[in-house]
Amino acid sequence: MRFGPREHLFGYEEIANFRTGVWKPGAPRVVERLAVITFGRDFGSTNAVFRDTQGKANRQSQVWVRTEDGWRIAAAHVSPLPD
Repeated sequence: MRFGPREHLFGYEEIANFRTGVWKPGAPRVVERLAVITFGRDFGSTNAVFRDTQGKANRQSQVWVRTEDGWRIAAAHVSPLPD
């Protein structure tokens, strides 16, 4: 699941289609705050406040899980912070 400023994506296929279309990998951003919380060895979450290429503040949260193939994002949310 990935919720962004203009998209609500459910499942691998919707997220993969988004990443091959609109999304630009490696977009510059400046992380201002970051918190990482772990729950045992196989589960964790991250929360960040960052500024995008236009200098606008955004927040991002992710839920991570360790699988047989390595760490994967199970859910993510990105939204702008009010001015």
